[in-house]
Amino acid sequence: MDRIREKALAKIVKQGDNVLVKNDTFYAGSVDFMVHDGPNGKNFFLLETNGGSNRGLSILTNKQQNIMYNGYFQAICQAIEKSKGNNEKVLVLVGVPVNDALIHEKVIMVEFFRKKIKS
Repeated sequence: MDRIREKALAKIVKQGDNVLVKNDTFYAGSVDFMVHDGPNGKNFFLLETNGGSNRGLSILTNKQQNIMYNGYFQAICQAIEKSKGNNEKVLVLVGVPVNDALIHEKVIMVEFFRKKIKS
């Protein structure tokens, strides 16, 4: 898993896809893509993003989950830092679809945030 992640990040950096036009946005969600074997290797095509869904994180290793959750936590901390001077409050909404079979993933994430805030 680490090797796949590192290769993906290297490709994103090489192509300049890691640069945001706006630096005050954050997206976490799943994406659908297709892979085509071309003469120069694999080509990846982004089909769509699926909202702010993060379903399926419980099948990742603990290390990979921590990478994701730390990313979320950093985004929350940046939002709090930006709001200083206002009321210093930031709303973090964790949505769960009706009859969600993966509700435990939201509980794991919220518990991660609680522990991180207390430390």
